[in-house]
Amino acid sequence: MIAHFTLDGIPIHQQRPRVKMRGQFHKMYNPNANDLHNAKISLLSQISQIKSSFQKIEKDIPFSVRLIFYMQIPKTYSKKKRDDAIKGIIHHTACDIDNLIKFVLDACNEIIWHDDRSITEIHALKVFSDTPRTEIFVNV
Repeated sequence: MIAHFTLDGIPIHQQRPRVKMRGQFHKMYNPNANDLHNAKISLLSQISQIKSSFQKIEKDIPFSVRLIFYMQIPKTYSKKKRDDAIKGIIHHTACDIDNLIKFVLDACNEIIWHDDRSITEIHALKVFSDTPRTEIFVNV
């Protein structure tokens, strides 16, 4: 089985938990909480549209994931630099690919698969595009 999903919008990377001081108390929070929630809603809406052909991957079944992160081209790039970015000559360096992967895997937990510990292989690619998005391919 191969499934394909797309998260529209600029790919989001997993951020570290933050600590906020309130008087003498420390409060920990996750700065990605709203982004993670929105990504899960997007995945759920896509799955509901193809519900007849998609079933959540069962627990302890090994599977592989291919992720393609289409990053937005900065508006400050010149026309030549923009063309080089689309051709793949210039690479996106703003955020680490492992943080992008972690965010997507967390968003897919309990929606596409039970737990990301069953993933046996991951392929990830980060490229520039005029239409930023994240594409997820799952192969069982």
